[in-house]
Amino acid sequence: MKISKEFKIGGLTILAIVLLMWGNSFLKGKKFFNPQTELYAVYDNVNGLVKTNPVMLNGLKVGQVESVKFLPDKSGKLLVCFFVDRDFSIPKNSIAKLTNNGLLGSKALQIILGDATQYVESYDTLLSAQEAGLSEQIQPIAYKLGNIIEQMDSILVAVNHVLNEQTQADLINSINDLQVSLRHISSITAKADVLMKNNADQLTNIVANAESFTANLKANNDELTHIIRNFSAISDTIQQSNLSAAIHNLSTTLESLDDVLVNLKNGEGTAGKLLTNDSLYFELNRSAEQLNLLLEDIRNNPKKYVRISVF
Repeated sequence: MKISKEFKIGGLTILAIVLLMWGNSFLKGKKFFNPQTELYAVYDNVNGLVKTNPVMLNGLKVGQVESVKFLPDKSGKLLVCFFVDRDFSIPKNSIAKLTNNGLLGSKALQIILGDATQYVESYDTLLSAQEAGLSEQIQPIAYKLGNIIEQMDSILVAVNHVLNEQTQADLINSINDLQVSLRHISSITAKADVLMKNNADQLTNIVANAESFTANLKANNDELTHIIRNFSAISDTIQQSNLSAAIHNLSTTLESLDDVLVNLKNGEGTAGKLLTNDSLYFELNRSAEQLNLLLEDIRNNPKKYVRISVF
C-alpha cells in the first residue's frame, strides 16, 4: 500500500505539533507525559515569587509555580497557581508555605503535609503561610548588632579613659614585676628539682621508713587495741573511785593547814607565841647561865652542898 503525500504531510505536522508542545512543557519545567495537579494558594504578599519558581516537598522539587496574579475582587491579595506531580498524594489540610530559596532572595513554595485522610484534587486551594523574608530575619540581628556596637564604643571610651599614661605605666611595671616573679618561680622550681635529684636516696629511705612504720602499726594492731582498752578501763576506774571527793578533801586539809601556818606566823596561840615571842629565848638563856654558875659552884665548893657525917 502506497502512502499518499498528503498523509505524510499531515503526520509530520501532527508530530511537529506534539514536539512543540513537549518542548514548551519542558522549557516550563512541566512533565508533558506525567499529568500534574493544578492547585492554588492566596497570599497577602508574595515577596518576589514569580512564575517557574519551584514547589518543594521535604526538600524535593515536585512542581513549579504557573502564575501569580491579583484576585479579581480588588482586595490586593495575590492568587498563586502552581502544579504538583500527581505521583504525590497531598492531604487537603496541607499548607503551601512561601519560603526563601537560597541567599539571593529567590522564593519557593514549600508543601507542609497535613494529616487529613482526604487528598486534594485539581483546582483545590491550599492553606497559605509565609516565612519571614531575609531582610526581615536580618533586621533584628542588625538591631542587636547596632546595640552591641554602641556598647563596644562605650566600653572603648571607658577603657581609653581608664588607661591613661599613668595607668599604662603602672600596667607595664606590673607586667615587668610579674615577669620577674615568674623568673624567680622558675629558678625556685629548678632548685627544687635539683634538690629532689640530689636527695633522692634520702627521700626513698624516708618513704621506706614510713611504709615500715605503717606496716608495724598494722602488724601490732591487736596490741595497740589492747593498750587502748586498758587505758579506757583505767580511766573508767579513776572515774568510779570518787577522785573528785578525795581532791576536795585534800583541798580542805590544805586550807586548814594554811590557816594554822598563818596563826603561827601571827603569834596566835601557845605555839605561835613560842615561835614569835623573844622573852622565852632570853629566859631560857638566863636560866642556862644560872645553871652553869650553879654547877661551877658545886664543883668548886662541894662541901657547901654535900655534908658527910662520920660515926
